[in-house]
Amino acid sequence: MLRKLVPADYEIKWPNDVLFKQQKIAGILIECKSDLHTTLSVVIGVGINVKLPHRFIANVEYPVADLYQISVRRLNRNELLAHFLTELYQLLDVFRIKGFEPFREEWLKLHCYQNQPVVLHLPDSEIIEGIAIDVTNEGELILQTESGYRNFSIGDISLRPKFQS
Repeated sequence: MLRKLVPADYEIKWPNDVLFKQQKIAGILIECKSDLHTTLSVVIGVGINVKLPHRFIANVEYPVADLYQISVRRLNRNELLAHFLTELYQLLDVFRIKGFEPFREEWLKLHCYQNQPVVLHLPDSEIIEGIAIDVTNEGELILQTESGYRNFSIGDISLRPKFQS
């Protein structure tokens, strides 16, 4: 979606970050709820860095970028939102009918740590090392570890490259 609005070489960092030159430019959070009658509600939150104040960039604990840095022009946020929502609506319709499979190949091409050694930091302080191999249709990361292939769920993990200093 972002590539259509502001062309650039974006990457995905599992589970929910969009990067530009290893800097976070956007994040996506999805929350699903269902009741006893199997009604499913989904809330999708998307944050896109359009133009960040310099003092914010200097005080963030991880590298960030914004669309202004890439496009070097002021973007109309209302137009950006309109294009984004139109595209999202179309993609969600495909996802509703066919699931993740139509997006899998592109997702794997964009995953910045695909087929690379990584370290997962789990909420219980367990650290898992492995190679990021794939992602399931449910969004679980598949790692090849010393003990074999293991799946990890979205929302439980902080993913970092293995050789990050």
